[in-house]
Amino acid sequence: MPQSHARIVVHLVFSTKSRHPFLTDQIQKELFSYLTGILRGEGHAPIAVGGHVDHVHLLFGLARTQSISKIVEKLKTSSSVWIKTKGGNFADFHWQNGYGAFGISPKEIAEVSHYVQNQKSHHAKLSFQDEYREFLVEYGIDFDEEYVWD
Repeated sequence: MPQSHARIVVHLVFSTKSRHPFLTDQIQKELFSYLTGILRGEGHAPIAVGGHVDHVHLLFGLARTQSISKIVEKLKTSSSVWIKTKGGNFADFHWQNGYGAFGISPKEIAEVSHYVQNQKSHHAKLSFQDEYREFLVEYGIDFDEEYVWD
């Protein structure tokens, strides 16, 4: 076979350090656009980017030439440097060390996209920590509560 083909859709989730509520309404739109630009620039196919005051969700098609860990590093490093240029309120901004990456079936893309884009209403009744625990359980990922948060 002369060509390589892949369609891996990823739902990526990560939070601010200690879940500090840095991501206010005033910065979210610009941050989400910035993250979308990084995905595109690295050859990934963005589908939806959203989040809430203390975390982000990115739904995208993973480029077949780059690993999850490399794109996460690029997203976090570039956006952290960028957000610190947005004023004194962001001088202490940091992302958490870890992340969650979950494979999405093509049949689930519309549902997950809607979920990603409606984080504000979703988090009116559920904390990020509870949401993240639900993802870990749903995807059968063993975890130790002591090491999930930073």
